[in-house]
Amino acid sequence: MAAREAKENEYNEYQIPCAAVAIATAMPAAAEDGETVTPYFNLAISNIPGKSLFVQFVDQCRGGASASHAHAKSAFVFAYVLSGEIDSQVNEFFYGPGTWYPREGDIGDQVRQQQVPIIGEGQGVYSFVHIDDAAGATAAALDCPPGAYNIVDGNPSPQHLWLTAFARAAGAPAPPRVSEEEALRASGRDAVYYATRLRGASNEKARRELDFRPRPLEWILDQRSD
Repeated sequence: MAAREAKENEYNEYQIPCAAVAIATAMPAAAEDGETVTPYFNLAISNIPGKSLFVQFVDQCRGGASASHAHAKSAFVFAYVLSGEIDSQVNEFFYGPGTWYPREGDIGDQVRQQQVPIIGEGQGVYSFVHIDDAAGATAAALDCPPGAYNIVDGNPSPQHLWLTAFARAAGAPAPPRVSEEEALRASGRDAVYYATRLRGASNEKARRELDFRPRPLEWILDQRSD
């Protein structure tokens, strides 16, 4: 019991508030004092000239909060955690062309080379969304009142499920398995946290207010259709 509590405390100290920010605008937000802004990608929205889907991560110290941001009326932020009252991260994992998760590309190559293991029980829950669905939701949001939405598919998937399905879709062997301790030594806290403690998100508000109808995660769909 003592060892388990020590491990939980270790991760609790690490779980700083973080936000994924997606903005339909030409300009990303700048960092405030006490926070670090890391760009993720910038993708033009084909049916809205001059606008793009810009995603960046904002890291803060525990208990920190971003200052108020004034965005143009045409800009829309759909996932931005402003308060430090949470102890985990809000994440949308984009897949599709131009992202980190195409079957052919960086992550696909790593999976085929057996470099991406299932860590522990692989119970960390990921919320994926296809990049085209994310862009469509951003376009729809331009005609709606400002607000925060989870732009994700409707089936958050634990790491052991989506990674196994992705490996199969990418023509790779089943992912190797490693313990949390092994992964902590080899890959660090980020990898262990995401694989074992990440929480999924609900898209109910986006479905209700934006009529958001994302496609199912294609790797899981392919596996179920076999």
